[in-house]
Amino acid sequence: MPICGSRKVFNFIYDCGSTGEKRIRSVIDKYIKEEIGCGTLDMIVISHFDADHVNGISYLLRDAQGVRAKRVYIPYYDVEDYLLVVIWMELFHLEERIDSVVFVTTPDNEDFKQLQRLDLESGKYKTREGKYTINSQTSFQLISCDKEERLEEYYWRFKFYNRPIEFDGNLTIKEKIDQLLSEHKCKNLSDLMAIKTVHQQLKNIYIEN
Repeated sequence: MPICGSRKVFNFIYDCGSTGEKRIRSVIDKYIKEEIGCGTLDMIVISHFDADHVNGISYLLRDAQGVRAKRVYIPYYDVEDYLLVVIWMELFHLEERIDSVVFVTTPDNEDFKQLQRLDLESGKYKTREGKYTINSQTSFQLISCDKEERLEEYYWRFKFYNRPIEFDGNLTIKEKIDQLLSEHKCKNLSDLMAIKTVHQQLKNIYIEN
């Protein structure tokens, strides 16, 4: 564990957002000044991606502030959750500020079962379709909610009680990404995100979802 001054600390945040942007920024500034003496967050937990739960994270992890996060835990149902996180990180330039994204799912999740069959080290997340794989400094993992995680001197178990939004007939995140990949003749998501003119469309996908 990091030592700030004379004490060991474990810094973590559960959700970071507000309906008022000025309000959340003042709270973040105060938290950084009074609590994060080492400039590092051991953990961020995001319950879901409603704006009032996540719109403060880009300010919290902004380059000028110097705060970074070792791990971000996020609930996972399928590849759409991964795609939303990838877009979010790209739009707000968070790749260099987050060491690891850990998706939490149920033991019967098909993607989790596939990882077990592939026997990937430490639950390293790998999409079923190669076109969604990206080159990233941030590592991606997928763990089961029934697994206990040891983080420094603490043990954690994560269980989210969300449920997927019912399909409304509009295109899914995956379908929208597939359209962009096809339109721009890109082989994978990394190539697509390298095209700056696509970023506004990615932003629209993020806002819509």
